[in-house]
Amino acid sequence: MHTPQDIRTAGVTAGQPQQSQEKRPSFSREIQVLRAIAVLFVVVYHLWPHAIGGGFIGVDMFFVVSGYLITAGMIREFERSGKLSLANFYARRARRILPAATLTIVTTAVLTMLVVPNTWWQDTTRHAKASLVYVENFLLARDSVDYLAQDQAPSAFQHFWSLSVEEQFYILWPVLFVLVIALVSVLARLSQSKPAADPLRQRVIARRTICALLVAATIGSFVLSARMVSSADPAAYFVTHARAWELGVGALLAFAVHYTNAASRVVRYPRALLGAEVFVVSALVVGAFQYNDSTPFPGPAALLPTLCTAALIYIAVRLNAATTALQGSLGRNRAKIVENKGVQWLGDVSYSLYLWHWPLIVLAPFMFREATPAQLPLLVLPIALAAAAASRKWIELPVQHGQIREWRPRRVLAATAALAAVALTVSMVPEAQGRTQLAQEASERESILANPPEELGSGALGKDSYEVYVTSDEVLIPAPQVVRQDVPEGQNNAECKSEQNEAFTPRCEFGNDNAKLTVALVGDSHIEQYLPAFQEIAKDNDIRILTYFHAACPFSLAVRASDAALGKPCLASNEDTLREVAADDSIDLVVTSNRTNVKWDRSHEPDPTDGFKKAWSTLSKSGKDVVVLGDNPRSLNGDETRDCVALNSKDPSACAKDRDESFVDDYQAEAAEESKHVTFVDTSDWFCTDDICPAVVGNVMVYRDSEHITATYAATLTKHVQESIPALDVGEK
Repeated sequence: MHTPQDIRTAGVTAGQPQQSQEKRPSFSREIQVLRAIAVLFVVVYHLWPHAIGGGFIGVDMFFVVSGYLITAGMIREFERSGKLSLANFYARRARRILPAATLTIVTTAVLTMLVVPNTWWQDTTRHAKASLVYVENFLLARDSVDYLAQDQAPSAFQHFWSLSVEEQFYILWPVLFVLVIALVSVLARLSQSKPAADPLRQRVIARRTICALLVAATIGSFVLSARMVSSADPAAYFVTHARAWELGVGALLAFAVHYTNAASRVVRYPRALLGAEVFVVSALVVGAFQYNDSTPFPGPAALLPTLCTAALIYIAVRLNAATTALQGSLGRNRAKIVENKGVQWLGDVSYSLYLWHWPLIVLAPFMFREATPAQLPLLVLPIALAAAAASRKWIELPVQHGQIREWRPRRVLAATAALAAVALTVSMVPEAQGRTQLAQEASERESILANPPEELGSGALGKDSYEVYVTSDEVLIPAPQVVRQDVPEGQNNAECKSEQNEAFTPRCEFGNDNAKLTVALVGDSHIEQYLPAFQEIAKDNDIRILTYFHAACPFSLAVRASDAALGKPCLASNEDTLREVAADDSIDLVVTSNRTNVKWDRSHEPDPTDGFKKAWSTLSKSGKDVVVLGDNPRSLNGDETRDCVALNSKDPSACAKDRDESFVDDYQAEAAEESKHVTFVDTSDWFCTDDICPAVVGNVMVYRDSEHITATYAATLTKHVQESIPALDVGEK
């Protein structure tokens, strides 16, 4: 977030710049309390998410505190000198932020190579580089809307998204400040009038203009944030333009405090302020416990932590102007909390604790493999606290208050660039090492695929048993490091599949226009994953394949809950696709499969089962044969199967899952039972023995994530598909 620093309030009017030199009451202790609360919310939320479901609001608190403190410093410099030095500003930011952050990034990158499987190395470098240049938030935003990246393992650098938001804000905010000052000065010289040439008048005009622009930007960012959240855009959580308003609130508060003399005006009702403070803190605590991962955020919901934090800062400023009026029990109790050494220490180390706690949480399962999930937080917390204390003592304080503080800005920025270059080099090592390993095994994989044994993939699976490897070289295909990229043709560039929020479904064609049989594959990614099998079949048969793929959009006339939240683009697309397929007389066979174990909007008719029945009935009435492939089994959560196989490549059987635990409810099965002229294919034996569902069969990795199969494994299912759909056997071209 931001480093602890001593901040004093200053309250002067534009007409009295000399007062900015006066000593003002310090409220840095209250700032440290806010930091302590914020980091406590975040850390506890990450360690025990079920204990405090809304602990993520601690980040919003940090945004407001940061916006206030940084802007207050800019205002003081402006009132003192009439200008703002960008070089000094960026040098201060570099001293406060970069040393501890860079150490965290480098240490995490090295630790990743030592303790986690090589499946993580490429992403480690990707996120480390993004964190070093403070664009991690945009990388996460892109991944949040990237279908291929969904459900992937968390990055050890994921928490750098908030630092990225802050630093992006602070690249632009002081530049705007300086541009306005310069513009006012230029216009004053051009006007050639004495009033316009008055420095005090120029400052008044400059700060009013800056305030007006800040108000407009803050309101604009909030409106944009609300719109993105209302449209269920997952990128809203990370992108700067949807978060800048929170920093803007803190910045506006700095202007309000400074130019209303809030820190020096007499407080007439201190007890009322104390009561308000208790109320606001209570509201924050309620929000932390009432909010959860399903709360639409940031948007309007973020007003609670943002405004509460701003209110607490303002109250602290006012109460520090009433040092003789807090003698009651409430005031004494407040003082005990504010002056508590443990609270102050937690505020002091809040930045370093924020930096270190998340990488330790992510890496802990690999560092302590024998520990249970309940034990891991108890192991992580003391290590994170110790790392934070060490970072504070030996990195933050020496850089902020030692000899480096006396360096000229140019020297600080040069050292920063050199430090970043070294860190960037180190962060690239994991990816480079991973590529080297892939290259070493590439020839072996190519050799196997060039002359595949009959048992490759599903050919090695039986009802009673299966073979993990069917070649002398125990090579995994694809390599676990790139298993997520083993997708059907057209998915990488998204040309043959629309996104969840799009109200259309693209049509792609494979094969000869004059083929004997035209097959339409229609549905979400759970039918798309079988495209390689149909393409293999089409090589030996005169078949044309048409595809209608739509991400997270089961081919049904029922409404998925997530689709209802987006305005029903999936339903609209399905209706259009249904009309198009039904009207196309060239289509002989429709094959569909979908993920149906999702949340459906029950307030709309039809229900999930009837939704599938109605769609299939329309196709059957148009003269199409309809085949429904039952949904495939689920593997371990997220990327756990991938990582397990990487760690147990000699014996991937350790990564298998019991058959009884692998399958989820499938509305397609029930709908098919109640439908005439529809063929339902139970696909369970394509992936499982009678007892288990393996992760690797015949050298081939079965799953690319928790619910999709690899394109390589799908290509080995041709025999199963042909046996289940005899119509595909139409003879050679």
